[in-house]
Amino acid sequence: MGRSKNDDIRIRKVDKTHKKVRVSGEKGSAHNKLRYELYTHAYNRLAEANEQAMYFEIIALCDMLITDRCEAYTQYLLHNDEVEYPTESIGLSVAFMGTAVKDKAPTVYGSDEYKALYQQLLEFAKMRNEVLHGFILVKNVANDVSLQERLDWAEHSAEFGNKLVRVWASWVDKQIKI
Repeated sequence: MGRSKNDDIRIRKVDKTHKKVRVSGEKGSAHNKLRYELYTHAYNRLAEANEQAMYFEIIALCDMLITDRCEAYTQYLLHNDEVEYPTESIGLSVAFMGTAVKDKAPTVYGSDEYKALYQQLLEFAKMRNEVLHGFILVKNVANDVSLQERLDWAEHSAEFGNKLVRVWASWVDKQIKI
């Protein structure tokens, strides 16, 4: 059974030491050095996947990178709080971030730039789910969608993710440095 519209996702916050909380970034820390290595590897894999038109891998890598940036920004906004959101799927990470922005950064929340980016994040999450979870499913709603149409949608989703990951990472970095 789904959650009702009255459910408040704020109740999903956990203690900062919870095993599913993202380790916060600290200049020069071992965690940041590891994170740098992981990001470098992910971006290198993304470049390789793009060269080889590996749409499923592109989408998965964009999902990882976008989700981590959502979680980083959320963590930045909640840095003075005793509780944070756990790491989750892209959909929940975007929702958690949206709530944190609404609560902690009302000026950002009201900006047209943020609203547009937030909608793109939601759109990518939906595309990602359709491609990675629905590519081989033949459902009543899509029982005549051909292999080529599905591949075209995967390609479009990969292109959208590629653009979004760079714009989103840049935007988050700018917000965190302010």
